[in-house]
Order: sequence, then C-alpha cells, then structure tokens
Amino acid sequence: MSRRKLWLLGSLAILALLSAAGCPLELKKAGFIRLQIDPTGSSKGIAVADFEVTGLRIRVRDAAGKIMETIDWAAIEGPRSYLVPVKQGGEYEIEVIHFGEHEGEAVQTTEREAFEVQAMRITMIHIVPGCIGLIRIDLALALPRGGRG
Repeated sequence: MSRRKLWLLGSLAILALLSAAGCPLELKKAGFIRLQIDPTGSSKGIAVADFEVTGLRIRVRDAAGKIMETIDWAAIEGPRSYLVPVKQGGEYEIEVIHFGEHEGEAVQTTEREAFEVQAMRITMIHIVPGCIGLIRIDLALALPRGGRG
C-alpha cells in the first residue's frame, strides 16, 4: 500500500475510535444558554418613558460572579440569537444594559436576572430592547445524548 492510503486508513481508524468512545478532547457541556434578542417584540407592561434603544451590552455570569460571556449588540443588527455553552448546571445571572437616546440625550439603564441552568437542557432567554424588567427565561429542549449541540 502507498503511504497516502496508509495515512488515510489510519486517520479513519482514529476518527472511528474517537466517535465510538466519545472524543476525550471534546469539552463536555452541561447545557447551553440561548440569548434571543428581538427588537420587534412588544411590552405587555406599562411604559413610564420610552427611549430609542441603540444597543445592548449583555453579560452572563456564573455562580461565583465571574463573567462567562459579554455580547455587544447594535440596533442595526436586528433580531439575533447567541449560544453560550455552560460547563455545569446551577445558578447564573444575566445583566442587560440598554443604551439609547431620549429627546437628544444619551440614556442607559441596567437590569439583572438570576436563573437556573439544568444539565442537558437549553435555557432560552428572550430580551426585548427597551422593555426593562421583562427578561423572559424558558427551559427548552433537551440536548442530544453526549452533550453535543
């Protein structure tokens, strides 16, 4: 056999073994947080004062308060979805800073929400820019076996 064929067969054999046993190099995840930003959503609450949102800064913190992920979103991006892998279940916190403008003045407001991440589940977080205090958190689909998303 040629060297190329041996190399190819050897590579395929290694891939087959890793697939069967579960790749030890793969970082196992307990779950995921899916952040859904929907600027077209509407508030069902009472708005005291409206302001035009120009952007968001979203921080996801673990139970120890360490920032796991920071996402900057600009209003011109439109609806977006972000996936944040989580190594273990437990309590987490999301902080959303709304940046905007009201009557020519820069406006900023911050909201925080604690939530629980369960193993092998996707936690859905829905954020509507400008709707303060309405972060919606849902527990969604179970992950496929092996924790792969």
